[in-house]
Amino acid sequence: MAIGKDTFSTDSANREIAITSVFDAPPVLVFSMWTDPKHIAQWGGPQGFTTTIYEMDVRLGDVWRYVMHGPDSVDYPNENVFLDVVKPERLVYSHLSDPQFQMTVTFEPQGNKTKVTAWFFSIRLQSAARYGEEVSAPTRG
Repeated sequence: MAIGKDTFSTDSANREIAITSVFDAPPVLVFSMWTDPKHIAQWGGPQGFTTTIYEMDVRLGDVWRYVMHGPDSVDYPNENVFLDVVKPERLVYSHLSDPQFQMTVTFEPQGNKTKVTAWFFSIRLQSAARYGEEVSAPTRG
């Protein structure tokens, strides 16, 4: 599944970060890369990190718990609750760990490809710039 060039934008007045990328794969496959623990653990997160997923039940109201292990041996626990799941079109979840935010991910068919847009909303202003740098870092894989 090839990755195109990502676009990255921020809107600090509305506390929003958006990242868009086009994948050379159909929405069903790309959606599964986001929702299957064995796949997302392989690519999710900044370069140099590894991820251990403890719980990931992609259904309305269910939880996704994982720890990102930094290259500096620091562990970053994360917990999310799914607010909306429409396979293979949309995921919405609330990130309960710091920094707290709500994320909406859309999977839009574009011929034989999929345009993925991830919006981070309601990021606290004091962490928005720092978090923007983290999410714009290259991902593994």
